[in-house]
Amino acid sequence: MTQSVSDPIAELQREIDALRIDRERDLRALNVLRTVSIACLGKPNARAIFEAMHQALLPVFRYDAAYFAVCDPGNRETFRAALLVDEESVEYLEHTPYGPLTGMLVQHRQPLLFYDLLHERTLLTPPPERFGNQQKHSRSWMGTPLLLGYETVGVISIQSYRPGIYNQDHLDLLQRIGNLLAVALENAALVEQQQTLSNELTERIAARTRELTMLTALAEELALQRPLSELLDRALSLLVDHLAMSGGAVRLLSSDGAELTLAAAYGFPRVYADQLARVPVAGSLMRSVIEERRPLIIDNLAQSEHWQRLGLHYRSLIAVPLQIGDRALGSLLLVDTRQRAIQDQEIEFVRTVGHQIAIGIKTAQLLAERERQVAELSALSDISHAASTTLELRALLRHIARALARFMRADVFSIAVYDAERDVISDGFSIDDGEEHSFWQFQPPPPDSLTAWVLRHRRTLRFDNLLDEIGHYPELRLHAIGTDRMALSWLGVPLIGREGQPIGVLTVQAYSPCAFDDRDEQFLAAVARQVALHVQNVMLFAAEQEARRTADTLREVARVLSAAFSSGEVLNVILRELKKIIPYDSASIMLREGRVLRAAAVAPEHIATRLDAMDRPLNEPGAAVWVVHHKQPLLIEDVSVSHIWAPRPRLSNIQSWIGVPLLVKGEVLGVLNIDSTQKGRFTQRDVEVAQVFADNAAIAIENARLYAESIARREQELEIARRIQSNLFPRELPRRQGIALAARCLPAREVGGDFFDCFALGERRSIAVMIGDASGKSVAGALLMAMARSVGRAEAFDHEEPALVLRETNRSVAHDVPRGTFVALCYATIDPSGRMAVANAGQLTPVLAHANGDIQYLYPPGPTLPLGIRSDMEYKTLAVDLAPGDTVVFFTDGLVEAHNATGELFGFERLDALLTKEAGLPPDALIDRIIGEVIAFMGDTVQHDDMTLVVVQFGGERTND
Repeated sequence: MTQSVSDPIAELQREIDALRIDRERDLRALNVLRTVSIACLGKPNARAIFEAMHQALLPVFRYDAAYFAVCDPGNRETFRAALLVDEESVEYLEHTPYGPLTGMLVQHRQPLLFYDLLHERTLLTPPPERFGNQQKHSRSWMGTPLLLGYETVGVISIQSYRPGIYNQDHLDLLQRIGNLLAVALENAALVEQQQTLSNELTERIAARTRELTMLTALAEELALQRPLSELLDRALSLLVDHLAMSGGAVRLLSSDGAELTLAAAYGFPRVYADQLARVPVAGSLMRSVIEERRPLIIDNLAQSEHWQRLGLHYRSLIAVPLQIGDRALGSLLLVDTRQRAIQDQEIEFVRTVGHQIAIGIKTAQLLAERERQVAELSALSDISHAASTTLELRALLRHIARALARFMRADVFSIAVYDAERDVISDGFSIDDGEEHSFWQFQPPPPDSLTAWVLRHRRTLRFDNLLDEIGHYPELRLHAIGTDRMALSWLGVPLIGREGQPIGVLTVQAYSPCAFDDRDEQFLAAVARQVALHVQNVMLFAAEQEARRTADTLREVARVLSAAFSSGEVLNVILRELKKIIPYDSASIMLREGRVLRAAAVAPEHIATRLDAMDRPLNEPGAAVWVVHHKQPLLIEDVSVSHIWAPRPRLSNIQSWIGVPLLVKGEVLGVLNIDSTQKGRFTQRDVEVAQVFADNAAIAIENARLYAESIARREQELEIARRIQSNLFPRELPRRQGIALAARCLPAREVGGDFFDCFALGERRSIAVMIGDASGKSVAGALLMAMARSVGRAEAFDHEEPALVLRETNRSVAHDVPRGTFVALCYATIDPSGRMAVANAGQLTPVLAHANGDIQYLYPPGPTLPLGIRSDMEYKTLAVDLAPGDTVVFFTDGLVEAHNATGELFGFERLDALLTKEAGLPPDALIDRIIGEVIAFMGDTVQHDDMTLVVVQFGGERTND
């Protein structure tokens, strides 16, 4: 009975113990799984997960080696990543092949357990390879596949160098851990994939954003309506930089579709633009792009002979057509020195940019066409207006140059006006980069010149590259005009007159090739038609103006010569004015001296050394001698065929000549010679004008001779006046104790009427000072001052008061002098006590300079009219008490009215400043100082009036001057 009861209890206890053991095992497994889960939480990649797993499993299984691996979905024979642990060694591997055991785990998706691999491995086929420490052998081994559903995503295996360590429970736990590891690896893969996708998306968004930014920037450039060249340069720089290419180019298709012209290039060497400015479509890389309207993509251009011939080493190329609808406008080319795989997205982007550039090109062309039409109409209007308001040919060309420069690529504008009757260019004028030049003046156009060809054929001539194409015209050669630079583009159109005759050539030139097109040629022909009409008007107006100018010049010459009394001046005026209406190379005037014609004047002056070579005895042959004998003008159009012309070596450069006689009352005074180094330079009209000049010159020469005689008489009169004035000055100055006195008169060339007198008044012990200025000059003025001085001196001895002296002197002067003449006179007396009395009749007020530098002008009361105007003037006296050191300065108007080269007067302010500073000087030193300052102020200006000074100093040393 006891046995039967105890057995169930024992059985139950065993079951309880087994359950407890299971429970403890399960708890340990849960703890391990929890630890593993936490260890794998947040790990971003397989390596991090493997390393965390190793740290979590090592305390649980106490293995000597372990292997954690994740499969490569793209290659079923290798692990994408693996972590190999062998005791203390840890190694991370990538793309490592499956081993035999791990391969079995992947292939069969079943766990494996070996209690002693050393004995059991021989049962495996093929036997597993050794790894890790080759000196030790794995004994206990277990591994499990990492499964997600039916797919093996990796493996995990652990080993020990001792047998029998692991059992089925360990394998079950490892398998459960493997399931967690599979999920962790999948999550990490998903996170990594998500990150990769996110990065790719971000990159794509950034790329699209950059593309949109670039397209927006390009659209903004297009909206600015800049010149096409600037637009294309900007577009290429944006595109090349955006795609990191080496260079880019835009070419435009010619109107006939046969050529591609380089419109813009970025990043290319200069040789590209120099050698490939224009390329034919046929046979070029761009043929398929233009004809088939499809992109051209080349990844490797290393073997391209086309590029190698140019020395360009590009490896990759993208080319797309620039098209709107079905019409190709040109091509867009991008190149790179690197070999690169060109993505479809890049191609589509380049095509989009190419389409946008094509729109911009078309818009620019439409705008350019509109602006060209507006500019042409505006230019024609401006030229028409200028021609109707500007009747000077060169001014008209300046207007034409400015009008055409708005839309034509011309560096040089020129016009040659042709005189068909004389076969010469009457006016050749060019504007070269803003500089003006004259050419072929009054010369025939060189017969082998382009201008002569246009005149002969009366039709337009155009060169796109003058140096290359001139060979097609063997009869022509190049002539440089103005600068030494040779134009490459040349376009000349004839100016045809109303009668169909050529009257000139209008030319535009450029220093770059292909500057002008058919449109330019047509427009310049329209301008030439309009200009031709106005040139004829200008020529008619010029003829009228020439006649008017000739008349004006002749009147001016007559006026100038009538006022000129120097024979040298007369001759120079004749030659100078003559050149204004008869452009000569040289001219001379020869005067008759007995039986010889001697050169008296020549122009230009640098040939004056030839005067002696021009003298002609009247008994020898010669053109000038012929004019003297026949008393009539002579025109020689070509001296080399004239029997009258007598050549001389020093005058060998003269080719044509005019000689006209200088006649006065039927007598020949000389000959006017007009020379030119060109044959046929002068006309009969020139002879008529020259004769009028000669007639005026002859009269003026005779007048100059008469004037010279009158000048001699005038100099005699001036000398008499100077002697009279000199005799009026006192020979010595009076002396009084305590009164210092000095006086000076600087007469002008023509005696101005100044005088002074200083004398003692006898018993009154006073000194009298008289200073005056008589109206008139020369002898008349000198006689008037002599009379005023004599009367005034006599009245001074009869009357003590200065005012009474002036009244009596005025009565005498007013009755005796001619009407309209007068005398300004200031009279003063100074006694030794310092008492001074002064009266003034129209003379400048004397200045009192005190010892302390103060200045006082001494204005007497009452009227101050000059003597001789009215006989009943009531002059008044001003009394002044002088203090020791006071200085009184009397002066005439010639001092303060002295002027310099600019017309500025010396004036009272400068005199006051000088007296304030220098009044303490002795009288004679003060006069020297004042006169020195005035002369320095005048500089080279001629003295126009007498300057007179009298200085009285009270309390100073006695002196006389």
